[in-house]
Amino acid sequence: MHNGIGLNTPRGSGTNAYTQSNKFFVKPKTNQVELKLVILEDKLVEQGYNESKIPDKLVEARKALEYAQQEKDEEEGVVKPIPTRQQK
Repeated sequence: MHNGIGLNTPRGSGTNAYTQSNKFFVKPKTNQVELKLVILEDKLVEQGYNESKIPDKLVEARKALEYAQQEKDEEEGVVKPIPTRQQK
């Protein structure tokens, strides 16, 4: 058993008791940031920005959005995940 998940022992269960994380679970906050960046990129293209300057603008916007999201999380008291294996 790992972190209270899985079987105490795989004997007689027909499985090797291997557990894996859900790879399809993606934080909605990350998706929101990515969506805003895609919308911004479309707007910059429509406004006629130079193709070489768009990536720079997106990097700046990503930093600002991630910082704003971090500030919002801290205000709301969002708990950050703790690594499952900690050194003693």
